[in-house]
Amino acid sequence: MKKIELMIYTNTKEKIIGILIFIPAVMLPSALIFVVAIGFDYVGVKKPLELAYWIFLLLTSPMWITIAYKFLKDIHQSNLDDIEKQELEEQETRSY
Repeated sequence: MKKIELMIYTNTKEKIIGILIFIPAVMLPSALIFVVAIGFDYVGVKKPLELAYWIFLLLTSPMWITIAYKFLKDIHQSNLDDIEKQELEEQETRSY
C-alpha cells in the first residue's frame, strides 16, 4: 500500500513540475509579442541581432530550465544512492 501512495505522490510532483515549466513556455512568447507590439526602440533593442538573441533566449528558456532540472535531479538521486550504499556497507562492517 505504501508503494502506491509513493507512486501517486511522485506522479503529482512530476505533474506540478511540468506545469511550472510549461507556464513560462506559454507566457514568454506572449510577453515577447507584447514587447514587439510596443516597439523595439522603447525597450532598448537597437539592433536586429540583439532582438534575435532575446527572442532565442525567451523561446528556449523553458528547454534550458527542463535540462537543468533533469541534470540536477539525476545528480541528487545519485548522491542518495551513494549514501544508501555507504550506510549498507557500514551496517555490514558493524555486523562482523
